Amino acid sequence: MSTVLTDLRKQLDLVDDQIVDLLDKRFKISDLVAKEKNASNIPITNHQRELEVISRTQNRAHHPALKQSIPSIYEQIISANKSYRQFHRYNDFPFNKIGILGLGMIGGSIIKGIKTKKPEISIATLKRNSDNNSKAIQDHYIDIEYSSLSDLVKNVDLLILAIPIESIIVISNEIAKIQLKDKLIIIDVASTKGDISQLFESLSNDTIEYIPTHPMAGSHNSGFEHAQPELFINQPWIVCEHNRNLQISISKITSLITFLGSNPVYLDGIKHDEQVAIVSHLIFVISTYLFAYANLFPDTLKIAGSGFRSTTRLASGNVDMHTQISHYNFENINRHIEGFIQFIEDHALSKNNLLDFFELNKRRRDTYIKETYENS
Repeated sequence: MSTVLTDLRKQLDLVDDQIVDLLDKRFKISDLVAKEKNASNIPITNHQRELEVISRTQNRAHHPALKQSIPSIYEQIISANKSYRQFHRYNDFPFNKIGILGLGMIGGSIIKGIKTKKPEISIATLKRNSDNNSKAIQDHYIDIEYSSLSDLVKNVDLLILAIPIESIIVISNEIAKIQLKDKLIIIDVASTKGDISQLFESLSNDTIEYIPTHPMAGSHNSGFEHAQPELFINQPWIVCEHNRNLQISISKITSLITFLGSNPVYLDGIKHDEQVAIVSHLIFVISTYLFAYANLFPDTLKIAGSGFRSTTRLASGNVDMHTQISHYNFENINRHIEGFIQFIEDHALSKNNLLDFFELNKRRRDTYIKETYENS
């Protein structure tokens, strides 16, 4: 390697150090801004201010490549700032001892989020010979492993069921048979709620209270190693309250949800399944169908770009999980598949209506994204 190249790389390293130092300073000042906003009850997001920052920094840039890249660079910086502030905005945590079953993507992200903000909280699980459990213990996210379900539920005040739907049903019935002295709240994080809500209502009593919930967050990756403590930031977390739930218990779960940076939404279990079928379950099915269709033309996959990969990303999701979801919400999903097919037929494209159809839905989606962005 030439001496000139070595020297240039050293110069880049020095500049990178300066950039990181300045970004660190920027984040610290942003923390102070957030405290002032919280004290005055001012929303975290100020979209106009963000546009002004991007415009000002873009005008300051001289290198043409940097000037072009400033918007995307600063959008990432601002997004990271907001995510951090949202994650640390609420610190009320009403539980002391947490139990969890299931340490995959969702369960792992929950306990990583809890431990990141409150490492003193005790988190326990059942002893299992699994890679997820081993990794969670190795990384000090799990404090205690119990050998029996009875011991686990008797030593926690909140139990989180982050396991497959069928297992939730089995485990919940087993827990209901255990005699408890102290009050235990149990929540699940499954993607369907109809059957679970009915079961949870029937099993709830004075000592065990089951609350159905569903965080609208995730990834096509699975396993504890892919879990992220900030996974739920600014994402909806649905709570499906039933007739036997107490408001004090709902308030505690709401505090847990906001503690993790998420936004609580309250829905009936049946309505939950109807709505989630459209914005989640149907999306997975369409993603899989699209990839399956493209796979009929193998040569086209060789030239596919990022748009195709991002649109079909969900087809790489957890097959067992999506099979169970589709099984338990089959009627809703199937109805909306048929409705989607009918919608395409009713809005058939022609050379005469391409522009109108594309423009209309671009405006609608841009409005949706803008409103979502400004409320995040």
